[in-house]
Amino acid sequence: MQYVKVIGDSHADALKKLRDTYGSDAMVYNEKEIPAQTVFSRLVGKKQFVIQAMLNEKKQNIRNSPGNT
Repeated sequence: MQYVKVIGDSHADALKKLRDTYGSDAMVYNEKEIPAQTVFSRLVGKKQFVIQAMLNEKKQNIRNSPGNT
């Protein structure tokens, strides 16, 4: 298993980034809201969303192997 973390400005944005990058094989196991990373955004009170997911290595290797196009 490989574990990944994706940060987005909204829940939908983070989920879209996860699906675009890792496909539908990524299994979400944790979601949370955190304060934004920049100082100005923290002063304004902006939030970001973190989605943590697991990737199955066997499926990733098949999908990314050089013979498959």
